[in-house]
Amino acid sequence: WDKANSAMEDRTAKVEAVAAAIEESLMFTGVTALEDRLQDRVPSTIAMLREAGIRVWVLTGDKVETAVEIAKSCQLIDSGMRLVEVVNATSSKDCTRMLREGLEGSPEKNMSGGERGIVLDGGSVSYILEDKKARTALYELAVASSSCVCCRLSPLQKRELVELVRQENPTAITLAIGDGANDVPMIQGAHVGIGVRGKEGSAAVQACDMAVSEFSFLGNLVLCHGRKSYRRIATFLCFFIYKSVALGWSYIVYAHAMLFSGEGAYPQWLDVVWNPLTSCAVVLILASDIDVPDKVALQSPHLYAPGPERRLFNPCSFARWMAVATIH
Repeated sequence: WDKANSAMEDRTAKVEAVAAAIEESLMFTGVTALEDRLQDRVPSTIAMLREAGIRVWVLTGDKVETAVEIAKSCQLIDSGMRLVEVVNATSSKDCTRMLREGLEGSPEKNMSGGERGIVLDGGSVSYILEDKKARTALYELAVASSSCVCCRLSPLQKRELVELVRQENPTAITLAIGDGANDVPMIQGAHVGIGVRGKEGSAAVQACDMAVSEFSFLGNLVLCHGRKSYRRIATFLCFFIYKSVALGWSYIVYAHAMLFSGEGAYPQWLDVVWNPLTSCAVVLILASDIDVPDKVALQSPHLYAPGPERRLFNPCSFARWMAVATIH
């Protein structure tokens, strides 16, 4: 054993050979086990996120069987869900074929995204990431599915899967949450990185944008704080440009009426206080604006839909605000 450990060439192979020779005809005297329990309210939180229309992926280093059972226990995979398994693939073409077959199967039942899940292993993921057609096929299948379980992944593969979604759909918003150092690349590769403060060190917390103490707090963070922040920021931006356009039109009309004489349309003091007054007013109003209580938002995840669908800040809504400013 000492000779194999001190070998200058093929050290790993020699150590493995010595270990295989030693570990023969042994009798177990005891077996230790470590229970890896889920945190409280993890299943209900994942169910809320899925009900809100958010596609949830689990990227883990566990083996396939363990990861699938954990996904079932946390309600990521339902009992009636059709699973598309892309495991033990031998090439990128093999991966593409399995992904296409999973996408084509029972389209009338599964295209809504509620009855289909994906299971991938690390070897298949490496083939998929190398081939553009396989990457596109995975994204198309992921869009038609509500959940995905990726097993036996390295930290770099976790990040590359997040980047795959960002590259295939530049308008998509990705969020990554993890509690260990192996989740840091994934957290840094997403638009929003969240670290869970736990027993696996502080690397994830130090690398994240926001930190939480429990996974279940993600529901409040997304469905309450995130939803209200989107509503307030979208309204603030539209109103800020609205008041500027309304004031600008008044200057234009007055200039034409006075034949461009150069006379001011408003008293000088009013021009000075206009922007600070209107800006502070809208900030105070939006800071206290609550359309529904947080309890109702958590009980009704569908209220989160305006954010991902960009209902409050898009070209059409912006045009309406500007039209009203012009009329004003």
